[in-house]
Amino acid sequence: MRRLTAIALVLVGFTGLTQIVLGVLFWTGHSLTLTPLHMRLGYAFVILLWAQAAFAAGAGAAPGLVGFTFLWGLAVAVVGILHARWLPGDLHWVIKALHVVVGLVALRLSGMLAASTRRFRRGVSGPGAPPARISEASVVTAGARPATVPSGSRALSPRSGPQTRR
Repeated sequence: MRRLTAIALVLVGFTGLTQIVLGVLFWTGHSLTLTPLHMRLGYAFVILLWAQAAFAAGAGAAPGLVGFTFLWGLAVAVVGILHARWLPGDLHWVIKALHVVVGLVALRLSGMLAASTRRFRRGVSGPGAPPARISEASVVTAGARPATVPSGSRALSPRSGPQTRR
């Protein structure tokens, strides 16, 4: 699963970067014959984003982030397919800008999924993190006091709190 998640992340990044380059070319009036390629890569981008979200869900990523990514992928598809019909004329640049922003947010969500999955694997606390496991060694040492505390001094121990002279 780890390998599939990494592959999906790389492919989402590659297709996303390619989409940005093609989009800039289109916006400046160049290479308009590559529009079908841009559309096919857009389909692949959304499918790969959904695959990454599914792999991340299986690996323990934050469920809210996974769900939002699936919904955002749907928004990317709708905007990508329909944006040419919206607000034709002089103000169509607003829709083009929306199209770019929606794609950039999708790329960011891909990175956030990867980070959430990594945090889960490392056992970092927070949303999507696994519950802490308690071993016998940690139970035994949790109540241990520092070996020596110089008399008259105050020392802090992360496990037992403030220590004072007795």
